Amino acid sequence: MNLHLNIKRKNSVRIFIYNIMAHVLIFLISLFEISILIQLNVEEFWFAFVFLNILLLYFVSGYFLTKDKVIWYRYTGIAIIGIVLWLLCIAKSPESLNYKSNEEAGLWFYYRLYIAGIESPLNYITNYNKIGTKQIVYILMYPIIASLLQYLGAVFKIKRPQLARASRS
Repeated sequence: MNLHLNIKRKNSVRIFIYNIMAHVLIFLISLFEISILIQLNVEEFWFAFVFLNILLLYFVSGYFLTKDKVIWYRYTGIAIIGIVLWLLCIAKSPESLNYKSNEEAGLWFYYRLYIAGIESPLNYITNYNKIGTKQIVYILMYPIIASLLQYLGAVFKIKRPQLARASRS
């Protein structure tokens, strides 16, 4: 029994780490896509398309990282790290996100870097930069959305064969 629990724990840690690695890979893909769009000097529509592509990549990463069973806490890695970083940033500098002009807001740089893969395309969409004080809440949601999409990808992979069997009957 102890060996079985040890294997389950290792599997949970493995998926947790793979989700974080997928987050880093999606971050790199996002920056690559955005740099190409900036060089091509394209319209805002293409940045929205990149944002949707990134959301799809989080879903697909959850789909491919799942083997046999979906346990919700295995897919919380990105959200947990994001929430902890966000809380540290709020504690250090609750009134300003501008790490360039405010010394106390320097920790926000690391958080913004952490969420850059999902947030960067939105920075090039005109209306996004007008959200003002709500931005603190919005940037908290990005890692939660990423984890949720990975979880939904995993659920879809496990439930898809069951749905196919049910539709045939």
